[in-house]
Amino acid sequence: MLYAALTILLCSITVFSKDRYAFREYTTKLRLEQASSTDFLTNAATRARLEDEAHRWMSFCRRQGLPLCLVFADVDNLKYINDHFGHTMGDVVLKQLAELMKKQLRNSDTIARWGGDEFVILLPNVSLETALLLLERVKLAVSQIDLHSGAVVSCSYGVVEMGPESTYQQMLSDADTQMYRAKRAGKGQNAILHTPGSGTNAQ
Repeated sequence: MLYAALTILLCSITVFSKDRYAFREYTTKLRLEQASSTDFLTNAATRARLEDEAHRWMSFCRRQGLPLCLVFADVDNLKYINDHFGHTMGDVVLKQLAELMKKQLRNSDTIARWGGDEFVILLPNVSLETALLLLERVKLAVSQIDLHSGAVVSCSYGVVEMGPESTYQQMLSDADTQMYRAKRAGKGQNAILHTPGSGTNAQ
């Protein structure tokens, strides 16, 4: 009787240990996946994660007849901030920018760090008109960043809406082109590309 009880106890401990090990292993795997898909400085998504999300959402929105927009954002004066106030201050700006942008977005939206001073925002089920309204909120939030140094933070934005034949790479290229057009027009500006046949209604 005692032997049977001890056997059951040992089996229970073994099962518990295996379950706990499996849980720890799975948790570690998730953390590694999250770390590999997240920019270490800003906690924004990486390029690889953005591409995965873009392909998934573009396919879904096409099937459902929903709009989708992509925004290329570039910090106008990060080089000035780095040169005059140091790269630590520049990093603070990037962190605050990513955090403020996230607060203006939905859970279904994705913000990714594209380069040193560039971000890409993916907006599924958002029309061009709604994307521009969202950017006005983003610009207002960005303008309120207080660096206690007199430096003003702003971004230039290029916006494109998915068309019937749009590809992810083409949308990136078009948004990047529009962003530089906005930058040439003046800091803190938007430039949009009207894609033929992209007009749909967002919720």
